[in-house]
Amino acid sequence: MLQRSFFLALCLSLTAGCVSDLEQKAADKVAQPAIDAADSKLGSYDGSWSGKWTSPDGKEHPLHATFRQDGLAVTGTLTFESNACFPEATLHAEVVGSGLDAELEAGGMHLHYAVTYFDGSGMDGELTAIDPALCLLGQGGGALVHLTRD
Repeated sequence: MLQRSFFLALCLSLTAGCVSDLEQKAADKVAQPAIDAADSKLGSYDGSWSGKWTSPDGKEHPLHATFRQDGLAVTGTLTFESNACFPEATLHAEVVGSGLDAELEAGGMHLHYAVTYFDGSGMDGELTAIDPALCLLGQGGGALVHLTRD
């Protein structure tokens, strides 16, 4: 009886490993067509963007961005003009639905950037302070962002 239990446990553990490998391969095959379909419908985030960020006090400031998309991953830089806090931030993001979920970092400060609207030629989102980013966003802690493709 002990040998049979050991054999069953061994079979189950081997099967679980095989199933997860097969599931991963299937997920990879499904994910890429979905990414390609989204890119063909909306376009990717690749390229140069210009627009504005609106601080909590209602003031608008120029903003420029350059993004590079690889599958669901997006990297890039954002240049905040008229910002003494930090002029440039790096972006690391993931495409989620029809938007982005991103983290910005500049000089030890961290912000969350959520793109809530994207149509291939424009995007809208919100910056939220995570760490000591209050010098950028003020006491309100959030800023609206609007970018259009250059």
